[in-house]
Amino acid sequence: MVLTASQEALNLLERYDRASTAALTQVVEELPDSDRAALDQALPALGRLVTALQAVHGTGSGSGMPTS
Repeated sequence: MVLTASQEALNLLERYDRASTAALTQVVEELPDSDRAALDQALPALGRLVTALQAVHGTGSGSGMPTS
């Protein structure tokens, strides 16, 4: 069985992505410099974690939605 998201669902996901990115950006900007530096140093490891999770769960689009 293949499921395909409707255009409305894709639009809602895009809105959610924009809103969550804006919220995250605002909160991170309010953190102390030391916390922002720690997050910056952790980004490569977090990127590898996402890649590993996508490999285990068969996702590759970055959307968290299975591609297979």
